[in-house]
Amino acid sequence: MLVTIAGVDLPKEDAVNALQLLEFSATFGKVLDVKKGQAEAVLRDLINGRSTRSGKFTSVVQFHIQLLSVIQSESGSPTSDMTHDNDSWFKALKSCISKSKLKHMDFIDVTDGGYANLDSSMKLRLLVFLCDEILGTE
Repeated sequence: MLVTIAGVDLPKEDAVNALQLLEFSATFGKVLDVKKGQAEAVLRDLINGRSTRSGKFTSVVQFHIQLLSVIQSESGSPTSDMTHDNDSWFKALKSCISKSKLKHMDFIDVTDGGYANLDSSMKLRLLVFLCDEILGTE
């Protein structure tokens, strides 16, 4: 069964996570420099399975990087330019998961090939996880 949220048809089991992502973006968008409509575009690309083009990151990966950058800067970790290559943002994501008190994400293969094989539901859960981690920062 599908539900429509922000003009995107997604599986019913993803509705809560989609709403949480949109609410987080609406509430903290100014502080985190989330552009108007960016979260909806991310959700649309996530569900439609949009892949990278010409070595550029998708809006989904760009949003991961944006959230990870906030977490790195707030945690006092050395910040890196995660847009340089795939490996650097994967390392930052893996580090964030391993440092988290929420160990339910430890099983995810956050390597380039592993991430590419994740379904849209898991990628959405990862985005919501990062949003939750940001809530724990100042």
